[in-house]
Amino acid sequence: MGTHETENIKIHMRRTVRPNPIFLAKPGTILRYGEIYSAIANKHGAVIGICENGETLGVAPGEFEFLELPQWLADIWSREESWCVNGAKIHEEDRPCTSTK
Repeated sequence: MGTHETENIKIHMRRTVRPNPIFLAKPGTILRYGEIYSAIANKHGAVIGICENGETLGVAPGEFEFLELPQWLADIWSREESWCVNGAKIHEEDRPCTSTK
């Protein structure tokens, strides 16, 4: 699919995100406002939150802020959306992996 999993990405939700259309989703596929979730990112910086049920949802700028992320991802997001990186713990050693899933 082209998604590159990266460890050490944590996001804090600024709003609730649900799948669209919701009736096709598994129960529990939701990222709730105020909660903290693990996430993955592709090599272009697109962020995907991991729901409590293991399903994933893409998140857009304004829907979340980073709590932890690797340096390469901070570099991408700092260009346009620096507010969502401010105050986050940045991991210097992490790089996007080269395998695709």
